[in-house]
Amino acid sequence: MGLDLSVCVGHSTTPETGSTVKPETIKIHYFARCRLLAGCSEETFEMKSPCSVDEVRDLIISRHPNLRAMLNITRIALNCEFTDGSEMIKAGDEIALIPPVSGGAPTPRVKITDSALSLHEAADMLGPIAPAEGALGTFVGVVRKNSLGKEVEYLVYEAYDDMALKKMTQIIEEAHSKWEITRAAIVHRKGRLEIGDVAVSIAVAAPHRAPALEACRYIIERLKEDVPIWKMEQGVDGTSWWGKGP
Repeated sequence: MGLDLSVCVGHSTTPETGSTVKPETIKIHYFARCRLLAGCSEETFEMKSPCSVDEVRDLIISRHPNLRAMLNITRIALNCEFTDGSEMIKAGDEIALIPPVSGGAPTPRVKITDSALSLHEAADMLGPIAPAEGALGTFVGVVRKNSLGKEVEYLVYEAYDDMALKKMTQIIEEAHSKWEITRAAIVHRKGRLEIGDVAVSIAVAAPHRAPALEACRYIIERLKEDVPIWKMEQGVDGTSWWGKGP
């Protein structure tokens, strides 16, 4: 079934009679963060052939590519009722993009703790994988035995908790704006860590593996740049030195 929608402008002429007729149209409403990303509160599209809600969704993405990631967590309403996307649209119908009631992407899950972390700590924070999520990218940072050519006995992590949590949240929001991901989580240890202990755990859920893995790498690199977490490395020879966490 073909789809040919365009922004509705002016009128069309019927080939049989040459008379001018008003195009059949559908209206798209944007709310909250969807409105900000689309740059408008509503648009009217001309409908040239029958189409499904999912096809209109694809059209919206083609017109507003920066809405792609947001649409993974946005429900679509057809004539004031939520739809699964398979319903067919007819002239005069209205579609509304309904983002999460919080007004944006899912709340980033971030935590700083002095408790031991498991290898899958951040993934556990995300919880079950949603039906639309086909990939889960993870990164785990573990205390190693050697650093800067010296043998390490243990590490001590120190954090400015309030600022660190704020920066971690911002980094996740940055990742949402750059890749088509759905959810992300970061957990970081502080205090004394022994060799082999997990220092940081990151998880990113997405429809596909490439954005999940790319966003995961981005998050750990940004953590090292901007998040106020430091580590003191204690050598087995009694010397110690400070480094930038993680």
